[in-house]
Amino acid sequence: MKSILKKIIPILSILLIFITCKDNGVETDASINPRNISWLTDTLKYPNSIQILMSSIWGSSGNSIYTLGHSDFNNTQFWKYNGKVWETIDLFKDIDRSPITIKNIHAFSPTNIWIVGDRFGYDPDNHDLIISKPLIVNYNGVKWTEHKVKANEKIKHATLYDIYGISPNNIWACGNEGILYHYDGQTWKTDSIKNFHSEQGSFDLNGIGSYNNKFYMVGDKAEPGYWILYFYELIDNKWITKDSSVYSELRRWGTFSMTN
Repeated sequence: MKSILKKIIPILSILLIFITCKDNGVETDASINPRNISWLTDTLKYPNSIQILMSSIWGSSGNSIYTLGHSDFNNTQFWKYNGKVWETIDLFKDIDRSPITIKNIHAFSPTNIWIVGDRFGYDPDNHDLIISKPLIVNYNGVKWTEHKVKANEKIKHATLYDIYGISPNNIWACGNEGILYHYDGQTWKTDSIKNFHSEQGSFDLNGIGSYNNKFYMVGDKAEPGYWILYFYELIDNKWITKDSSVYSELRRWGTFSMTN
């Protein structure tokens, strides 16, 4: 048990640095005493909606804040705050309409915003089977544009969990079943992580961040009876396993993953 804890502690420490605090956010006024700052509760409401659970947020100012997550309505997963009220963003004014889920947001400026998730549709080989494919959408300050990426046809339910970049021409996106893409400012290219797992298990890449201009990523591999958490670093354009921790029979207590 002690050996496992020794492995877990450094992983969690680094995750707190680059995943929970990976965006610079909006600068605060240093002259304001933190003891005089008050947090106000706000609520997102939409007629007849019973599920609005936001999971990711980004803002460039107090008048331009975006948040996204799960909703029971397709067009209430994405919201923007204009300094006074929260309003829904209708992506389908610019991209094809179909059921989608959006998981995460990352931006470089108000005119360069990225969101990721998945898009649902019918399997072209079996119209009775619903599948999902990776979804990547970019906002240039005027309109939202979907970036098509090559999907692994063997993965019937593909989704992207996270997107992060240190510059507009150096962006990574990752997801379930080891899905991994890199953007060089022009095109998205498929990459991969070499973690072998059985047909009964699963391998997911859950979060990407950076520290001192170095990319890091976390993932997990679930096998019957145990679970492995992985911590990666991008070295010479290759993702290298830096650390890992094994959990035995953890899933009996519920579900868990390293996400931001």
